[in-house]
Amino acid sequence: MKARWFGAAAAALLAALTTGWTQGAPMPRARVGDFYIGAGIMETWGDGGFTISGLDSSVGRFTSVLEFPMDGRYFVLEAGIEEFYGGFGVHLRYGSSVSLEGTAVDTDFAWDIRSGEYIKSLGGSDGESVFLNLDVSYRIFGAGAREGGGTRVDVFGGYAMQDATFNVTDVHMVVQDGRATDRRFAGVAATYDMEFYGLRAGVRGEVAVGASSVLSGSVAVLPYVKADGFGQWIARGKMFDHDATGWGVDFFGCYEYVVSSSVRLWVGMGYTRMEGTDGIDRQFFFTGEPIGNAHLDELESSYRFVMIGGEFRF
Repeated sequence: MKARWFGAAAAALLAALTTGWTQGAPMPRARVGDFYIGAGIMETWGDGGFTISGLDSSVGRFTSVLEFPMDGRYFVLEAGIEEFYGGFGVHLRYGSSVSLEGTAVDTDFAWDIRSGEYIKSLGGSDGESVFLNLDVSYRIFGAGAREGGGTRVDVFGGYAMQDATFNVTDVHMVVQDGRATDRRFAGVAATYDMEFYGLRAGVRGEVAVGASSVLSGSVAVLPYVKADGFGQWIARGKMFDHDATGWGVDFFGCYEYVVSSSVRLWVGMGYTRMEGTDGIDRQFFFTGEPIGNAHLDELESSYRFVMIGGEFRF
């Protein structure tokens, strides 16, 4: 996935910054304790997928909804510079799924010739996902809890990306032509890859609440998100791609335990949503011959999460 290439490039950029060199000239040196690197485990609960609508000769107006589970576990890496060059900072968070499994749900609704739910299928979903946030921050208030200032506030802007791929197997059709049924199809029925990337801006801060406790958090808005998708209906012999733009939000709150000036342990929770709306769904046979287009109402990924980990500062 091209998202993995971008993650590697972002990590290389951050590494270049932390060495303090740009185009052969030393950058202003950050203070001891401003560099950090950490790792953690993140549990997620949510879903992703798409909704399309259009006209079909057999049912008239229709809506088709395909939902994939975003319930899973990620391994997360963090690195950055808290402050250098007059209050600026750089922050990187990268996550890769360890597991992303559950049940995919495909539901078709008809509104004219037939009314309501007329096809519904369930299938096992096995997925993988990566995400990346890369931000540049600027301190607008305070020295920060680490320096004994008690409180700090930063504003930031940057780039966000998420890529998720799903394989749907062993489909169980439970509704057909508006009536209950029990049909089963073994093997891989469909695959889908969705990617979101866009710009983000927000505010983050922290406050000391004791000699060894810190509360921190961030709020980010993604005013522009590009959403792409590509899928294959293997059982139907066709493929399709999706193209839309939209928005997103990201919230995170965290409790940090300061073990020493160099070590912190933390636990936090948050919510992430990225979506594209009012796009296009293009369908093709496997030969490449076009079938037709439908309206892409929504392509989205949203999940709640809990994360636990630690970091080392130097």
